[in-house]
Amino acid sequence: MKRNFAIIFAVLAAAALFGGLVYVVLVAAHVSEPAATTVYGLTVRRLWATTVVVLALAGVLIGGLALARPASRFGTATGRLGAIVALATALVAVVNGVLVLAFANGGPGTGNGVVGGAAALVLGLIATAIGGLALARPASRFGTASGRLGAIVALVSGLIAVVNGGLNLAIANGGPGTGNGVVGGAAALLLGLIALALGGLALGRRTASEPGRTT
Repeated sequence: MKRNFAIIFAVLAAAALFGGLVYVVLVAAHVSEPAATTVYGLTVRRLWATTVVVLALAGVLIGGLALARPASRFGTATGRLGAIVALATALVAVVNGVLVLAFANGGPGTGNGVVGGAAALVLGLIATAIGGLALARPASRFGTASGRLGAIVALVSGLIAVVNGGLNLAIANGGPGTGNGVVGGAAALLLGLIALALGGLALGRRTASEPGRTT
C-alpha cells in the first residue's frame, strides 16, 4: 500500500515538475501568453512539435532502460546502444524544439506548436542527461559503484543552479533582449532541476545497493 502511494505521489510530482519546466521554457522564449482567439485542429507546426515530443519521449524511455537495466538489450552491459540512441534522439528533439519556439509568432492556442516545442526541449534535455549518465556509467569515477561523490556534487550544484535561476527570473523586469538574463536564468533553473533529479536517482540507487538494505 505504501509503495503504491509512493509511486502515485512520484508520478504526480514528476508531472507537476514537467509542467513547470515547460512553462519556464515558454516564459524564457517569450511565448507564454495565450492566444486571444484559439486555433483548433492539427496545424503543420503542431504536427512538427508533436512528432518531436514523441521522439524525445522515446529517447527518455530508452535512456532510462539503459541506465536502470544494464543487462538488457539496450543496457550498457551488452553495449552502448541504448545510451547512443537516447543521445541521438535527444539531440534531434532539442534542436527541433528550439526551432519550433524560434519560428513561433505567438503563444499557446495560436497553432504554432509552442507547448509541444517546449515539451520536446525539456524531454530532450532529460534524455541527454540520462543517456550521458548511462554512457559514462561503467567507468565513471563519480558513479554509484565507487561512492556517493557524484550524487552529492549533482545535488549541490543543482540546488545552487535552481536557487540562482529562480532568483534571476523573480527579479527580472523584462524578457529576452532586455539585459535581465532571463534566458540564462531559465536555462539554469531547468538544468538545475534535472541535476537534482539525476543526483537523487544516483543517491537512491547507491543507498538501495548497500549491504543490509536489499529486500
